[in-house]
Amino acid sequence: MNHLDKLRLWGKAIRVMASKHQAVQLPKEGQPDAGLTRDYSQNPLHRFKKPGSKNYQNIYPPSATLHLSNIPSSCTEEDIKEAFTSNNFEVKAFKFFP
Repeated sequence: MNHLDKLRLWGKAIRVMASKHQAVQLPKEGQPDAGLTRDYSQNPLHRFKKPGSKNYQNIYPPSATLHLSNIPSSCTEEDIKEAFTSNNFEVKAFKFFP
């Protein structure tokens, strides 16, 4: 919430705050919900679920820097730059880290 409140998105500031509700009311089994409500609280894919984990320690505010990981060793700097420039993104700086 601290990093996203008042962040500008598509030219407008977004507001992020804690809800006054303690829980989300999920629809009862068999009731229609148009696919708008899902419970991900037990999903094992949540990167920040385990306090103290490597991912949990790497939470930073939004910035203009994009970090990529798990890039195949066969991929070159030019391959990565081309992936962005071919989609009209500007690459201002680039650095491989070991």
